[in-house]
Amino acid sequence: DVDNETKPTTKTSSSAAKKESSTTTKAITKAAPKLVQPQPTETINSVAVSMMTYHDFTEKYAHVVEEFMAIDSLDRSKDFLLQKGDILLQENASSYLLLASLEDEMNGFHEKMKLVARQSQIVSNIAELAKSLQRHPGNVIVPFFQRMEDKQLYAG
Repeated sequence: DVDNETKPTTKTSSSAAKKESSTTTKAITKAAPKLVQPQPTETINSVAVSMMTYHDFTEKYAHVVEEFMAIDSLDRSKDFLLQKGDILLQENASSYLLLASLEDEMNGFHEKMKLVARQSQIVSNIAELAKSLQRHPGNVIVPFFQRMEDKQLYAG
């Protein structure tokens, strides 16, 4: 009989503790500032993108690759890769960049070809670095560009 009398009291104090705990958690959550990371403009399933045929990829994402091809700044390239890396770090994007570079050279656009070739090398090098480190390519974008900005590497 004593156990039956104490159980309801325990439940009441337990629910009161849960209520107090959730109120405290809400107060802490509201007070903590949130860090804002650059977000892609649309949610893309990178596995689905990697499974696309080259034709389907170019129909859906050529505009993204073309925009990346025109970027001449390393900082802007890094930011664009952080936003659209799930598209640009795919094999089809790499092929597109390489073919665009060859086409530009064959059509006499040597300066444009050099820019596209550089962008192609950035994508290829990030993909290779990720593979060698056994990491997702998106996780090596920032370290790759940090290494590129290290002036001491070029001094010696």
